[in-house]
Amino acid sequence: MTILNVLVASSAIALGVLLNGAAPVNALVAQGHGGLNARSPNHNGILKRQRTTHKNRKRCVAQQAVNPSGSSGASNPQPTDNSGNNNNNSGNNNNNNNNNNTPSVPVQNNPAQVCSGGKVGLAWGPTMPANYIQNAASPKVCWYYNWSAWAADSSVTGGAKFVPMLWGADKESEFRAQVMDSGANYGIALAMNEVNEEHQANMDVGTALGLWNSLLVPLKSRGWTVISPSTTSAPSGLEWMKQWMNQVQTKPDAVALHWYGMNVEDFKSYVRSFIAAFPGYPLWITEFACTDFNGGWCDVPAFAREAIAFLDSTPEVQAYFPFAFEDSMSNVAQENRLMWANGPNGGQGVLTDVGRMYLGL
Repeated sequence: MTILNVLVASSAIALGVLLNGAAPVNALVAQGHGGLNARSPNHNGILKRQRTTHKNRKRCVAQQAVNPSGSSGASNPQPTDNSGNNNNNSGNNNNNNNNNNTPSVPVQNNPAQVCSGGKVGLAWGPTMPANYIQNAASPKVCWYYNWSAWAADSSVTGGAKFVPMLWGADKESEFRAQVMDSGANYGIALAMNEVNEEHQANMDVGTALGLWNSLLVPLKSRGWTVISPSTTSAPSGLEWMKQWMNQVQTKPDAVALHWYGMNVEDFKSYVRSFIAAFPGYPLWITEFACTDFNGGWCDVPAFAREAIAFLDSTPEVQAYFPFAFEDSMSNVAQENRLMWANGPNGGQGVLTDVGRMYLGL
């Protein structure tokens, strides 16, 4: 096995060590090769679920790329071309349209809709082997992402299209190599992850604009659909996005957001606040779950039923990715688990009841 196993053996080493130089609290590091790419080398990616206070929340970090079988991949592969809180701040449903922007692509014609009849994407975690992606195939599923620029082998993705992410500033070289310069034609890309959070991409608007202009705008000029940075549902999230949208010159094709909380009405309200703030822009909700990160009970099936009905019937929501297809949920309520890598009855890659609900199975 590769150096990733060293990371497993040292599970206390988390995102802060690799990205910020300090070990965060309650971090989930990738275990072994539980992530996504059959043919990618080690690249020090980690998915971390950070439990902090009202202001700092659990989040995801660029994850490991691995062999679908769970064994180590080739040392120098080429990426596979797939072609293709609890702080809800829910009262912020205002009509602040001072961005004076118009979307570059209308909602109904945005090329990001790469499959017919579905809005669902797979948020694929590092402890879930890639060969289980095909177990989540559904007429509703269009995409998957893994917080990194590394794709799984297309033979195990069940037709889901890979969406690479530029996780943060320290992943620039990886993104250039695996996305911009590789010849891959995924057609869609996600910008930086949770830019308003200290333990995530954590950058000001100016830094984010620089990365956007140098790494995402060139893809847009090739005809790709490019998605904005994502923000959390902390109070700073929507305000950060308003500032960025006011200043960005080459507009995104869609706006990304994350939400975690305990009330489906708060979730709806928060999504509507983005619709009001950025009229005409499609939304990509690339993380959401019913959790308070502190063990509080949530009726996840009831939340899922109502959330699915709302998301499927809201035309401005173009894509949604429930959290998560991940075996180690850390401090996110276990009831949100969508698949078992090793199920309680011995099944592997088995969907949970909630997973089947989101996939329409």
